[in-house]
Amino acid sequence: MNATKFKRQAETLMGGLQHLIKNIPQKGNTYAECQLTALLVELKRLNHAVNGVTDEDFIEDNDPKTQ
Repeated sequence: MNATKFKRQAETLMGGLQHLIKNIPQKGNTYAECQLTALLVELKRLNHAVNGVTDEDFIEDNDPKTQ
């Protein structure tokens, strides 16, 4: 797998998750008040992390010090 394929698959899954999350009614405007808001914030954080994935992330690390 490479970064492009990973991102494509992850974006598809995150899109489905976003669609599912939007079924929750909004009961406040902050993370602490509303599960909808909290889940959307975390989904954005996940999206940011996914966008940072590069092909180098798929290279095995054979250094025993990091395992």
